[in-house]
Amino acid sequence: MKKKARDCKCTDCRAACEQKPGWFAFGEAELVAKHLEMSLKDLFTKYLMVDWWVDEPNVFLLSPAIKGYTPGSEFPGNPRGQCVFYKNKECSIHAVKPKECREALGCDPATYENGLHASVKDTWNNEAAQAQIRELLNRDPEAEDYSIFDMLGFSR
Repeated sequence: MKKKARDCKCTDCRAACEQKPGWFAFGEAELVAKHLEMSLKDLFTKYLMVDWWVDEPNVFLLSPAIKGYTPGSEFPGNPRGQCVFYKNKECSIHAVKPKECREALGCDPATYENGLHASVKDTWNNEAAQAQIRELLNRDPEAEDYSIFDMLGFSR
């Protein structure tokens, strides 16, 4: 059973939308495509990007794109910025937003820290999910090499 989407009116939720989009669980991007009345491929090339699990670069997943980045491609290492669906201080796909956004980002950081991020990654850790990523990209995905120093803003 899906959890009801939060109102997203608090400062913490809005700040999360401005920092980095949450991840979709496998199968959720299709709901957004249906909601926007477009194919999954069109949704991908206009509004989504491929992200990956840092500790296991072979697990790739879908996320809303970040404004200023190229939809239909992989995120660079440690991307930051506003979600493409965040408009006028609201989520324009609120009814079908990603699992991470629905269940934790912003309002309840403890939920995120207690395994939500990993549980979303786990929905993508199978051949059907990884095949979908390859099909959307028309090639094998690639994770950009970066380190903890990059995340902290230090140059190597």
